[in-house]
Amino acid sequence: IGYKPQIARSGGGFIIGLLLPQGNAPDAQQLIPMVIDVMSRTQVIPSVVSVDDGYASLDNKKALNKLEIDVISINGAKGKALTAAADWASEEYADARDKRSAVESVMFTLKDGFDFGEVARRGLEAVYAEQLEKVLAFNLCHLARRLKADAKATSERKAAA
Repeated sequence: IGYKPQIARSGGGFIIGLLLPQGNAPDAQQLIPMVIDVMSRTQVIPSVVSVDDGYASLDNKKALNKLEIDVISINGAKGKALTAAADWASEEYADARDKRSAVESVMFTLKDGFDFGEVARRGLEAVYAEQLEKVLAFNLCHLARRLKADAKATSERKAAA
């Protein structure tokens, strides 16, 4: 029995959602619970949801439409088949597809820098707690990087003025 964690990333690069279904649960079944979880905690309706083909289903597309999400970008052949041609060709959808790699980058960083792909604990609750600790550590490191970059930009603006 393994675990297949699901994460959601904000536009600012923070991990804002973590689900941990037991076993090898299909991605498509996790999308709506993840979006609803993020919306209930943040009280924000995302303007863009961009996912890979593993999340493609007509039910997911309809459910996301009911949640009033502006851009629902499901990448790949299945997603393209579910998306109106005009939407698929639009700048907003192309941008959403381009940003899809940002989530993959977060997953790589979590696995490589925070051992997200390995767990020392057993049992769903204990593994979730361990994964959550790693997500929190990632977010703190990301916050530190952003604060440092903001301070540098502020310093450069002051020096240029």
